[in-house]
Amino acid sequence: MENTKIIFDLDRTLLNTDAMKHGIAEVLGVDNLTTDFVLEKLRERDERLLSFLEEKTADYIFPGVLDKLDEIKQMGEMVLLTMGDKELQKIKVDEMRELKEKFDRILYPKDSQEKIAFFRELVEEGGEIISFNDNQEENDEFKKIYPKNIFSVSKEQNNLNELIDDLKKKWKPIDFKFK
Repeated sequence: MENTKIIFDLDRTLLNTDAMKHGIAEVLGVDNLTTDFVLEKLRERDERLLSFLEEKTADYIFPGVLDKLDEIKQMGEMVLLTMGDKELQKIKVDEMRELKEKFDRILYPKDSQEKIAFFRELVEEGGEIISFNDNQEENDEFKKIYPKNIFSVSKEQNNLNELIDDLKKKWKPIDFKFK
C-alpha cells in the first residue's frame, strides 16, 4: 500500500545480538563485555574486533529473516530504526550488506527517547505503520502514538518469522479512493 512504513528494530529483532556479544567477548578475551569497551576498541582500531565485525556480523542475522523481509518488502517502505551508539550500529549495519539492501531508510537514534521521537516523525508523515521491535517499553510508547500494528518480538525465542507470516495472512491495507 502507498505510504505504508514497515519499521524494524535491529538488535534482538533481526540480529542475534546476545550471541554476537558472546562472539566478540571471545575474540577480545574478556568475560564482561560492555558497550564502552567495544567502542574503545573500535576507536583504537583493534584488528581482532574489526576483523570479527567484517567477517562475522552477517552470520548473526536470525535464520530466515532475509527471506521474510523480501516477502513483505512490496507492502511498503522498509525502515530500520536501530538505537545505540551510532558508530557501532552503523558498522554492524554496513557489514550486513544483504540486510542493509532490504531497507529504504535507516535511522540511528542514540537512545529510547530519540527512537520514540523518530517513530512519531514516521507516523506524522502519514500512511499505515507496521512495527517489529523486541523492547516492550518502547512498544508501549509506540502504541500511545500509533495504537495498531505494533508487533513484539520475543527476546527469549525470536519469533519474527511467525509474526511476519501472521501479518501477511491478515494484512488488508486500507485503500482510500477519492472521487
